[in-house]
Formats: sequence, structure tokens, C-alpha cells
Amino acid sequence: MLKSQLSVETLGRIWDLSDCDNDGSLDENEFILAMHLVHRCVEGDMLPDSLPKNLVPPGKEKFFSHFAFPVSAADPFIAHNPQTNLALVPISKPPATWSDLAVVPGTGPINSLALISPHYQSVGSSCWPQFGCPQSYNFPPWAISADELAKSTQVFSTIDLDADGLVSGAEVRDVLMRSGLHQTILAQVWDLVDIQGSGMLNCEQFAVAMHLATDQLSSSPYARSLPPVLPPALVPPSFRPAPPDPAMFEESNRLIAEIEQINRERAEVEAAFATLTVDAQLRATETAIIHSKLDTLDHTARSLVNQRSEAERRLVEYAREKDTLEGILKDLRSHVSNERQKVEEVRSQVDNEQLSAKVTSHSFGYLLFTVVCSTYLFPPFENAVRLHGSDNQVD
Repeated sequence: MLKSQLSVETLGRIWDLSDCDNDGSLDENEFILAMHLVHRCVEGDMLPDSLPKNLVPPGKEKFFSHFAFPVSAADPFIAHNPQTNLALVPISKPPATWSDLAVVPGTGPINSLALISPHYQSVGSSCWPQFGCPQSYNFPPWAISADELAKSTQVFSTIDLDADGLVSGAEVRDVLMRSGLHQTILAQVWDLVDIQGSGMLNCEQFAVAMHLATDQLSSSPYARSLPPVLPPALVPPSFRPAPPDPAMFEESNRLIAEIEQINRERAEVEAAFATLTVDAQLRATETAIIHSKLDTLDHTARSLVNQRSEAERRLVEYAREKDTLEGILKDLRSHVSNERQKVEEVRSQVDNEQLSAKVTSHSFGYLLFTVVCSTYLFPPFENAVRLHGSDNQVD
């Protein structure tokens, strides 16, 4: 929209007119309407104060139900509140002609037909532009001739009593009422020339008002309807924007170039930010994985520490049991040694007893043999054997 070279104020008004639902954004139909208004302004048309009914996007009519749409040129008579326009009141005397509008002392009456510009052509109601505020620099020549301006200036000076260059509705009421036009038409004329809605007219606006009133008087019985908005040819020069300084376009182009550069840099920064975001997400994922592994390792380490503690505890218990078992083993070995010693003693005793038994057995056998022999075989040796047996032991 900035590339249209329209002023920021104009683009702001276009936005306000296009944003029908006041949601701060444009949908497709509102955007099409905005582009249409931009095109019309570039072509030299003027923005309306409010959106005409025929330009309201489909489905947006509900947002305009609280006020009336501008009346088209097909409705030439519009009822106005007298207090808000010219404060017109009914007059008792018969309507006068336009030549009786004002009499400047020493000059005589003003000829109404002389106020009609020979270059002004009537335009049908279907040809009036729909926009009502000058926003283009390509304005047609002003339709008010120098003669018209001079005569209206003469009348203006007579009613501008405070000489401030402005007249109110009350000050021009008597002059316009003498035209004999209907109050509604005069109210329309006032609304057309009071471009800013200030309730005051300067000399140029007053000249345009007299021009429109004269045009109405010349089209008896008012066959020519007033336009819904002031045509560009009748816009006073003081209300036309001055041609822009080329330096302003250079500054605008420079600003647009800077904005485009900023947008490119912003796009680059956003792309870099997106890349950094992806990298950050990857790093965050990797960090999460590492943290998970660290948690696993920490859990494993704690488990190993617990196992080590348990193993050391068991080693201590095993060492204690070992000492106990070694003591028991030592006692057993001592007991076994004692028992072996006892066994050896018993065995030695048994051996000795066995030997004694053998000796006794041999001795007994020998004695038995001796007895037998002495008894039955060798009686003479009985005494000798007895003696020998009592003194010596036989192996």
C-alpha cells in the first residue's frame, strides 16, 4: 500500500474504511475493498467520509446497522436538521430571485446569470464520483471563474463582519435564503461546501456555495440534482493538497528501501533464529539423552557402591566366621592331638598288655609243658624247672 505513493493519512483512512468489523485485520473481502479504494484514490477519486452501501463487503452489513448509509444522487432532497446546518427558518415574504441575494452598497444588485461559469457543464447523477475528500494531486481546473470569484468575494466581504476570513451558517443564512431555494437544497449545498465539517466557510467555499445555488436556480424546476459529494472540479484550491516535493518521494523511496532492507534483515534473522532454534532443540535432545545416561550411570554407581558395601560387610562376617572356625579348628586339632596321644598311650598300653599276654601265654605254655613233662616224662627235672621259673623269665 505504501508503494501507491498515497499519504499515510490516506492509507490510514482506507484501512479504517476497509476494516469493517474493527478487528485489526483484513479478511479477503476487506482486502479487496482496500485495494479498490487505493486504486480509486490513485485514479484521482476522493475517499468518502463513510463507506457507501454498495461497497460494503458481503456479510459485513451487520456492522453498519447503527448508522445510515450516504444517500445517493438519486435522492435529491435530504432532510437535514436546521440546527446542525444553516439554522434555516421559514420566511414570510415570497421567494426572491437570485439577483436579490445581496446588494453591496454602491454597486447595485448582482446578476445571477453572471455567476454561472461558461465552462461549467452539468453532470448527471450517475457520473458524480463516490468519494468526498481530495486525496489526488491531479485535480482538474477549478470550475469557479475569476469573475464568479470576484463577485462572491464582494458579497463575502459584506457578511464577514468580523473580517476573520470565515463566515458561519447564521451569517450566510439571510443571503442564501433570498435565493428562494428549498431549505433542504440549501442544507445540501452547505454540507457539500463545508468539507471539513467545521461549520464555517472561507471565501472560496462561499463562492462554491453560490455557484451550486446558481446552478440549481438555472435548472428550474430543480431538474438537476445536487451531487452526493463535492466534485473535484469544485474543490477549493485551499483544500487541495499541494504537489509533493520530489524530495519527499526520494525520502519515501528511501524509507521504503530501508523498510525492505529491514524486512530482509528480519527474514534473515528469523531464518537464523529458526536454525538456532532447531540446533537448540537438537542440543536439548542430546543433553536430555546425556542426562538420562548420567542418571543411569549414577544409578549403576550407587548400586555398585551398595553391592560393594554389602560385599565388604559379608567379608567382615566371613572373616569373623573364619576366625571362629580357625579357633574351632585349633581346638579340634588340639583335641585330636590329645586324643591321638591318648590313643597312642592306649595303643602302647594295649601293646604292652598284648606282649605281657604273649609272655604270659608262653610262660604258661612252657610251664604247662614243663608240668606235663615233669609229670609224665621227666619227673627228675620238676624241681629244676620250678626253680628256673621262679628266678628267670622265659622270652
